[in-house]
Amino acid sequence: MRDLLQAESHPLIAGGGVFLALMGAGIIAGGLFPLRRRWLLGASFIVASVTTSLVARSLAAPFGAPTRLQIAVLVVAVVVEVVVIQLMVPRLWPRGERTVTLGVLAVVGAHFLPMVVAFGPVVGVLGLVSIGNAAVGLWVAPQISLRMFWVIDGGLKLMCGLVMVSALAVAA
Repeated sequence: MRDLLQAESHPLIAGGGVFLALMGAGIIAGGLFPLRRRWLLGASFIVASVTTSLVARSLAAPFGAPTRLQIAVLVVAVVVEVVVIQLMVPRLWPRGERTVTLGVLAVVGAHFLPMVVAFGPVVGVLGLVSIGNAAVGLWVAPQISLRMFWVIDGGLKLMCGLVMVSALAVAA
């Protein structure tokens, strides 16, 4: 497990795991209560952001300080994600909510790929599987409810987040 997490070279891993786990839980809740999906997504983003900002430094402490490159990759990946989503949504909107939602899930998955630099290989696996989940929803199984793909996406984030937080136990 230690080799998979690579926490010593990725000090942000546990804090990123907290963020992902909380977001995943919120996404799952949105799948269970689809009329509140957007509200739950927004609320989980706020809770995850505030919680992570409060605990990230102490969670990273056992592993040292992140490098400038790790911070830069994290920031650039998030900025590019936001820009791509803003450009993509108006283009996809005529194809319907399902296409827009799954497209956004694919972009979010793609933004995890460069984050391997900051968080380690678990987040890369999350990115690939998230893109795959969205692709199946878009092209392979359009007859399956969007809620299913939404809940799967949340479950992937929750599971990977918890694995990333487990870096604290592995380091102990």
